[in-house]
Amino acid sequence: MAAYVEIIFDNSDGRLSVDADEVVLRRTVGHKKDEFFLNRKRVQKSEVQSLLESAGTHSLTHLLTHLLTHLLAHLYQVFLNQIRTTLFNKERSLIYV
Repeated sequence: MAAYVEIIFDNSDGRLSVDADEVVLRRTVGHKKDEFFLNRKRVQKSEVQSLLESAGTHSLTHLLTHLLTHLLAHLYQVFLNQIRTTLFNKERSLIYV
């Protein structure tokens, strides 16, 4: 099981050093993985930070990193809790049948 957050940037002004009018940044977190993707290509976290900082978005970089980290952690916990609840309800229904 994994959760992801995706942010789509309008890059029509070329502010990000990516040859595309639209830049898609995705972070995927699972039980044993934490991956970053830039326009569907797997990249290192440092590459994402460097790209954003080179565009003059230093404070935005910290905000996005914080947002991606905490939002994903929250979503992941919600998914785990939902699975635990589902399993508990199934086990309980088997006991009381």
